[in-house]
Amino acid sequence: MAAFKSFIEAAAKNPAYGRDLPLTPQARAPVFAITDSEGRVVSSASLRGRFVLLGLLGDVVWPLQSAPFLLCGNSRGIPPSQFTVISVNEDSPNPEVWRKFIAQQKMDWIQVWDKNADLYHNFGLSPRPDLSIPRYVLLDRDGFVLRVYDGIDRLGLIAGQIVKTVTAAPKPLPANLPPSPIPPGGAQQ
Repeated sequence: MAAFKSFIEAAAKNPAYGRDLPLTPQARAPVFAITDSEGRVVSSASLRGRFVLLGLLGDVVWPLQSAPFLLCGNSRGIPPSQFTVISVNEDSPNPEVWRKFIAQQKMDWIQVWDKNADLYHNFGLSPRPDLSIPRYVLLDRDGFVLRVYDGIDRLGLIAGQIVKTVTAAPKPLPANLPPSPIPPGGAQQ
């Protein structure tokens, strides 16, 4: 765990990960509403006002694929009101197996099951029925795609860019946004 934390610190400080910054919006994310493992609806509208990292993941090496969430989450000092992480399971054949796995692994951030990979394909990440996972989609506060990351080979890049993007962004102005049904940071404590 100590080596993992050192990796996190180095990733956030590595100047090479700042070369492509600031990230600029690429396209508006598709509108979506999907139910999480707790039965709450997670929608594109409810996430507005904070950065969001969607991890479109598979069952095979789930803990390793989840590393960006550990690298970028609350352990980096980013308030949950500014940054939310969501794991999206794309290939579990059974929601009960998926829920059991979440409980066993003590995954305390938002988890959703994308039964037919609708969310994945709505982002245009590959043609149906293909899945190329893991994929990570970083959204800005206004619901625009900032970056799509492929695979698990560049975890330092992912962590470094996300941490720098979120922490360098100007603080949001108060707005009359609809209340989010999701508590800041995701999962209920």
